[in-house]
Amino acid sequence: MLVPLRVDVWMWRRPIANYVILAVTVAISLVGFANPRFYDKMVGKGDDSISLDADFDYTDFELIRSFTPRLDPDAWRPVAAITSSFLHGGVMHLLGNMWFLWVFGNAVNYKFGHWQYAALYLTCALAGGMSHYLATDNIPVVGASGAIYGVMGAYVVFFPRNDVVMMFWAYIIRRDFSISSWVMITLWVGWDLLQVLNTGTSGPVALAAHLGGFVLGFSVGMLCAATELIKPTEDEQTTLHVFNRRGEV
Repeated sequence: MLVPLRVDVWMWRRPIANYVILAVTVAISLVGFANPRFYDKMVGKGDDSISLDADFDYTDFELIRSFTPRLDPDAWRPVAAITSSFLHGGVMHLLGNMWFLWVFGNAVNYKFGHWQYAALYLTCALAGGMSHYLATDNIPVVGASGAIYGVMGAYVVFFPRNDVVMMFWAYIIRRDFSISSWVMITLWVGWDLLQVLNTGTSGPVALAAHLGGFVLGFSVGMLCAATELIKPTEDEQTTLHVFNRRGEV
């Protein structure tokens, strides 16, 4: 098992927005775990028409429908794409997603600022959820993975050469090592893309949500870097800097 432990990014302000997103996601997920009726509505247990979610569980749109009874499915599906990102199918699902969000989200929050980061996160959640619905004929989904992949996409734009400390763990064997961000994230996203090419998007993990969120996050990051809406500090290099230097060689 490979797990990112931390990133080598010096931050001069606290990532408050990411703390809030983490807390809200954990709170909503725990409510679902503790309240069987609420959880069953959100997760859709016992309904054979519901398929697997973004990371190993089930959900449906019953609760969203109860909030928006006058809207047709096409109208409330984007709402579900965002709200479902705050639910998780189990404790390990929640912990895994929140750990990745902690590792990469803090740095992106520092770089983007609080309100901009919150907007990026929610937009990537929307993009990830809608990508999944479009790719799988509207099969319901749950989990924050699409939004988190979007955060990783923005991260690799602004910190491509910063190291990520990884942990390799297999039974009693543990090894920690460092790898550049662009290598780690490229391999991670490339693995999802390879699975899509081999098995399509109908498997137990919502790969389309991962890729959709990543594409949007990376695109927003590149746009912000290219227009200098978000500027690197003197000791930071964006992906644009890396490409420009290679072009000059």
